[in-house]
Amino acid sequence: MKKVELLIPVGNKECLNAAIHNGADAVYLGGKKFGARAYSNNFDDNEMIEAIKLCHLYGVKIYVTVNTIIYNDEIKEVMDYINFLYIHNVDAIIMQDIGLINLVRKTIPDLEIHVSTQAHNHNYEGIKYFSDLGCTRVVFDRESSLEEIVNIDIPIEKEVFVYGALCVCYSGNCLFSALNGGRSANRGMCVGSCRLPYQLMVDNKITDKGFLLSTKDLNTTGNIKEILDNNIDSLKIEGRMKGPEYVSAVTRVYRRLIDDYYKGIDPIITREELIELYKVYNRKFTKGYLFGEDNIINSYTSNHQGVKVGTIVSGTNKRIIIKLSDDIHQEDAIRIDGTQLGMYLNTLYDKNGLLVSSVSKGNLCQIDNKDRILVKDYIGKDVLKTVDNLLNKELLNYKEKKINVTMNFIGHIGSKMELSISDGINDILVTGGVVETAINQGMNEERIKEQLSKLGSTPFILKEIKIDIDNNIFINIKDINEVRREACSKLIESRYGKEKVK
Repeated sequence: MKKVELLIPVGNKECLNAAIHNGADAVYLGGKKFGARAYSNNFDDNEMIEAIKLCHLYGVKIYVTVNTIIYNDEIKEVMDYINFLYIHNVDAIIMQDIGLINLVRKTIPDLEIHVSTQAHNHNYEGIKYFSDLGCTRVVFDRESSLEEIVNIDIPIEKEVFVYGALCVCYSGNCLFSALNGGRSANRGMCVGSCRLPYQLMVDNKITDKGFLLSTKDLNTTGNIKEILDNNIDSLKIEGRMKGPEYVSAVTRVYRRLIDDYYKGIDPIITREELIELYKVYNRKFTKGYLFGEDNIINSYTSNHQGVKVGTIVSGTNKRIIIKLSDDIHQEDAIRIDGTQLGMYLNTLYDKNGLLVSSVSKGNLCQIDNKDRILVKDYIGKDVLKTVDNLLNKELLNYKEKKINVTMNFIGHIGSKMELSISDGINDILVTGGVVETAINQGMNEERIKEQLSKLGSTPFILKEIKIDIDNNIFINIKDINEVRREACSKLIESRYGKEKVK
């Protein structure tokens, strides 16, 4: 059974590590040019090479965005960049510009192309065109429903956004930023005009106001079974502008849900997991057009909402007193709901005004009135926790992924010792010094196994080892360590893959 791919956004090295070690099957990222997130940190050429190697070392695919509209005078530069990515074994390029796609198909026919959502992939004719052109995958627009996606029966991989920010405009057809902010979204420079407050006027009268074009965030964790039942090839998370905490939280939740599905367990998100997702980032959640939900606008605010932590009950010009509905800790961040008033809690006080590191829910706490607000105007207002310091620390304290390997060691007197190591795909054989007869106590299997199992500084973990040795042999411990290091080094190089010639 072909399993669905979990595709994670990464905007920098920290996010890349978080994605890999929390269970991503693939990641997507951008270089310093030609990507639809120009204001993400992105990766320069040297960082890109290292990112490709790191992903391939851990068996993670890497897709690079070259998904902006390209000007004629940029053709040589962008083709040089695509050739650079091809030579260094990127797994696919994500592209929007139809002319550039056609050019790459003609000049680098074995380079996989995924058609970006910026190409507004939403109907049979358009997707068939890209399939006929030789593209291997389309990223569907976020305006399509799951039923519409499933009913497009074309031999091409289907990638679907399942989590993250939505856009109020049609994918790839937004001119709002260019006309209103002077920077084109189709050149990767969206100013987020839709996240600003507006007034709606009818017959010269204001009938509504607020963040009238600001969408909620997509969250399909409650519908994951339905998505997987319909044979979608890749589940895409949005968020190349987000931090490693977001990447860790979202990746591990979707990883568990997907794994449960394939184990025959009903993939249901827990309350604790959902709260974590609310804490790392949300503008309120929606199932989106993917599941026919039309009410995707949060006109109340375009900010991260976090979770409610309490209510303002009183205070002075120096302190604000909050009745807590959740635990709060020093270095958390809070904001008064419906306002831009927020702060990091560098200091926190209990109900008696004593400095503390935390206060439990159900109790009163005091915080500094840094903005000198008139507290009586805010009594009854909810207080939101927008950064959970302890959660963020836990999210960054993930366990590093390890790769299972098997070893086979042979040591016969008069012959060179041999060590083979395999990850199930790559097989490496190295030889060491000649095995001699022991004068005193000989080397035993347990001691050899002990030395070969010392893989702590490598990405490997020993799953199985076979040892075939003569009785009463002498092998220097240093030589065993050397063949282990050489075998691991060569296996790492094999997993990186060889550079292509172009």
